[in-house]
Amino acid sequence: QATQLAVDIVCNTTVDIFGVTPAMEVLVPGMNGLEGALPGLVCTRFPPEHSGYLHIGHAKAVLLNNYYARRYHDRLIVRFDDTNPSKEKEEFRESILSDLGLLGVNSDRVTFTSDYFDTIRGYAIRLIEAGLAYMDDTPQEVMKEERMMQRGSKHSQQSVEE
Repeated sequence: QATQLAVDIVCNTTVDIFGVTPAMEVLVPGMNGLEGALPGLVCTRFPPEHSGYLHIGHAKAVLLNNYYARRYHDRLIVRFDDTNPSKEKEEFRESILSDLGLLGVNSDRVTFTSDYFDTIRGYAIRLIEAGLAYMDDTPQEVMKEERMMQRGSKHSQQSVEE
């Protein structure tokens, strides 16, 4: 019962992992099943940046994600990557959502990366404190040069306090 409850909470669904699973549709010709996938446990996402219009690559990605989410009776989350506010425009966001509708894609949820900044920051702090990550404010040009010379950043050896 505890396992079932955990699955229901994580997946936001009521899939019975110990009993009868929903009937699976026949695969569309040319499509492969997902090895080890269980109905109700294949949540997919489509992460567009709303800094331009959708192109054919976006359409392919979202159609594949939508196909597998629906085939496995789960969800498709559209998560706008809004980490570069200078490029993002409401016009593009509205256009993307409209185009998804024209493609027959109806997301189950629309989120924004910025909705999770506090969570992401918390994980970053934990990684830094554990010595598994570091903050780096090296200018982009210097960082590129260091990489070309295969030199690590001076910040990688700093203490957590620094």
